[in-house]
Amino acid sequence: MNQGTIWTFGPFRLEPGNATLLRNHEPVALRPRSFSVLCRLAGRSGELVTKEQLLEEIWPTRYVTEGVLKVCINEIRRVLGDDPKAPRYVETVARRGYRFIAAVSATETSHRIHFDGSKSGPTDTKERQDRYWVGRGPLLERLCFALQQVEQGERRTMFVSGDPGSGKTTLVRMFLDRVADRQPTILHCRCVERFGTDEAFLPVIEALVKRCRGADGEALKALLFRHAPTWLAQMPWVLNSAEQEALRRDVLGATRQRMLLEICEAIERLSEQKPLVLVLDDIQWSDCATLDFLGLLARRRDRAKLLVVATYRPGDVADGESPLKPLKHELQSHGFGVEMAVGALSAREVNDYLTLRFPGCRLPEILTDVIYRRSGGHPFFMVSLVGYFLERGRYWMFAAGKSQLEHAVPDNVRLTIERQIDRLTQGEQRVLEAASVVGSEFPAALLAEVLGLERLEIEMCCENLARRGQLLGLPGMEDWHDGTPTGRFALPHALYQEVLYQRLAPAWRARLHQRIGACLETAQGEPRAGLAAVLALHFEQARDHPRAVHHLRQAADDSARRFANLEAISYLNRAIAMLKRRPTAARTGAEIDFLRRRAEARRSLGDMPGAAEDLAALLACSREAGNLGAEISALADLSRVYVWLDRHHCLQLADEAVDRSLNLGDEAVQTLVRGLRGSWNLYLTGWRDVHAAACTQALAVARRVGDPRLLCSHLAFQAMLEIFRSEYGAANAVALEGMRWAEPAGDGYLFMVCQYYRLWALLHGGVWGEMQQALESALATAEKNGNRCGIRISLLMKTWLQAEAGRTPQAQASCDKAGGLMAENPDPVSRCLYPIVTARVHLETGDASNALQYLEPLSTAIDADGLLMDWNFFLPFHRIVAEASLALGDLAHATVHAEALCRKAYLAPERTYLALGHRLRAEIALAEGDWGTAEAESAKAVAIVESVECPLAAWRVHETAARIQRRHNADLAERHASRAREMARRMAASLGEVDDLS
Repeated sequence: MNQGTIWTFGPFRLEPGNATLLRNHEPVALRPRSFSVLCRLAGRSGELVTKEQLLEEIWPTRYVTEGVLKVCINEIRRVLGDDPKAPRYVETVARRGYRFIAAVSATETSHRIHFDGSKSGPTDTKERQDRYWVGRGPLLERLCFALQQVEQGERRTMFVSGDPGSGKTTLVRMFLDRVADRQPTILHCRCVERFGTDEAFLPVIEALVKRCRGADGEALKALLFRHAPTWLAQMPWVLNSAEQEALRRDVLGATRQRMLLEICEAIERLSEQKPLVLVLDDIQWSDCATLDFLGLLARRRDRAKLLVVATYRPGDVADGESPLKPLKHELQSHGFGVEMAVGALSAREVNDYLTLRFPGCRLPEILTDVIYRRSGGHPFFMVSLVGYFLERGRYWMFAAGKSQLEHAVPDNVRLTIERQIDRLTQGEQRVLEAASVVGSEFPAALLAEVLGLERLEIEMCCENLARRGQLLGLPGMEDWHDGTPTGRFALPHALYQEVLYQRLAPAWRARLHQRIGACLETAQGEPRAGLAAVLALHFEQARDHPRAVHHLRQAADDSARRFANLEAISYLNRAIAMLKRRPTAARTGAEIDFLRRRAEARRSLGDMPGAAEDLAALLACSREAGNLGAEISALADLSRVYVWLDRHHCLQLADEAVDRSLNLGDEAVQTLVRGLRGSWNLYLTGWRDVHAAACTQALAVARRVGDPRLLCSHLAFQAMLEIFRSEYGAANAVALEGMRWAEPAGDGYLFMVCQYYRLWALLHGGVWGEMQQALESALATAEKNGNRCGIRISLLMKTWLQAEAGRTPQAQASCDKAGGLMAENPDPVSRCLYPIVTARVHLETGDASNALQYLEPLSTAIDADGLLMDWNFFLPFHRIVAEASLALGDLAHATVHAEALCRKAYLAPERTYLALGHRLRAEIALAEGDWGTAEAESAKAVAIVESVECPLAAWRVHETAARIQRRHNADLAERHASRAREMARRMAASLGEVDDLS
């Protein structure tokens, strides 16, 4: 069926190419299957079309009964207003089929195709003539039906599978051509083999860059700025300096999860006004991040006018190692994706192709048979064979006999391509072979530099090949690094590139890789995504391992900046494998650097065992090389990892780092590692003056050194130290300073740590309004970045604030939300903070029994391992256990924990919990009827809160003192009650306009 034909009959106009039926110029609704049946009948007007023919053509891959066909015929008659007893259009031939009996006139029309969603495609006459599109009717109908569903707001994901050259891309072009009049927005992403394959989101970024440079680029940039700023940050060459500066703060600490969420939001926004067709070509070559994007976009349940069409080669994912295989299986099994297999053409469709290719010619009967049999109906093989025949003369195939045809047909497509190449001049072959080393697309100026020829000579050669349609196309122009324009050419198919590449002698191929890499290295044009990855691969193939390693390091850094740590690890793995080929003495320094980088990437992914493995290898490498400085650094970094894995070993590693530093003779390093050890001891074992002093001394050295990450790390420890001393204002200031240092360093992890200590300081300092604002910022950042640890901790701190402020319903809701995240193998902080905060909420609701039940497993674990919990958590833990036991009348248990609270808080000295501990002892004494002890303990608590600013404790201390003094001193009791009300009002007033705590 020719998609360019328009049929008219009566008041109707049938346009197969546009999937449209018009009555008096008004569209008529008709389901896709019924529309296809009508096209088959009208296209064979006056002929009997049997039921078997219709079933085979409309439902070729499915078994359906004649009843389904009858439903379609009835719908056609209803739409046409046809009476089956007196038909004007469709006549039934009993027990055989149907005949279209109306007079039909046919008009040929040209195709139009839309690229990138806005303007019509090429109108060149030759290009239109080259579109010899045949078959694929059922597949096109499925795609058109999917677009109809999308137009109703039902998102769809279609996987188009097929072997190389089977016509997947052509099918997509046919579909876009058919629906061009509906004017959907098109975003076409092309995944490329060999170069940049590991660069995160590269196909999507390149498609967005192309759109941003188009006619509607400013509107797209504005949409991305609102909904996907991290994506604009990856495309600095489409932004001016002011726009780049505006993005800098917003993308701090962003993660790949944030990028995924942002691009999904942006894509859905882009589809609000009209349907969006997102094409992902050859997704079997895609990077992991782009696959994550596809998976998330397909799983989202919000309505959207979005059709995703992803093409891939099944053979490339059949071995089970490709991440595409499980993703596709999951999406299909849950109804989020549908697969369409593009198979071989039938013998009839091969004949249709030849008829279109040679209009008006009476082809030899044997021609279709030979081409179909030798190609197996494979579109690329078929086209290659026909092209080969045409190279030998247009009429040769008409004059040749069957034996001559079979003798001339290549055995396989490789031979076909080889013969096509061999018919070129030596100069043309040399240019194409060098082009295959660059990639499927290449700028002519680059080839000129690589081959040492005049640019004009290469431009003319490529343009001549493209004009003749021999192995090259001309996708467009670009500016070379010297500012001059150059043509950008493309090989027609990846198989051409592979055949050309394999023709090269290994030594010449390696030299070409070397030259290409050197040319790209020196080019000073605008930056583009994936350049480091391309350079690394060229030098790797050239066996220039030092330069390959250099660019792999840069590629890993680029990936890390895009929050694609998996890709960074892949680059680092390749670099480390190359380093192992060098002599030990020559590789040690670089190997230490790469192991450290890979450990950091694994830690960022939460792979603490993997990070520990790399750091252990780094430690061994450092010791083997006798590099004591690197050994001490490795021990320190290992302690930072083992705080998440084995806290006893964390302390042992810190001790060992200090011991080894004594042999280094560097006082600054010794001070820093002593500060690290002191910080871990403060964090895990409790207050010691010597540890606190070491922590403060290390911060002073870190300030002198000026390394942002080092300084931020020690500022975080100093904030913790100030909290332990109840110096909440100082803790807040130090934490803010750490956040300011983390921001330019781009260290989102240390930013989150400092932010956490700031929240703790604001909560206990009673600055609840500022804490609420900080919480909103922390939660928004964590959710935007997909940081599950940050979300959990921020929610738990929010719950704690709500509980302390008496917002019990809100606290319960936040606690439930946080509890839903605790099934994800949470971090050690959340594992301890969650039961403490949950027990606090239950205590506020009067459910002391449940509060103790939440804390019982934690209490048992603490008894078994004193390092289970961060030291500062012991204070609220003992407080809540004591309060809950007191509420239940278990005074002995309450006394044990009140005394433990006083003992631990006194060491710091931590004044908030020390005052609360004395208050609890007073409350226990009251319950025992011991008024003397109650008054003495209360006086101690009052003295503490009046000597230092600790409003969270002062509020409750004065409440208890008021109750005790009412017995014999009403005036003093009222003063205490007044102070309690003042403290409560002040903290509540600090909430100001954000006093919803929702």
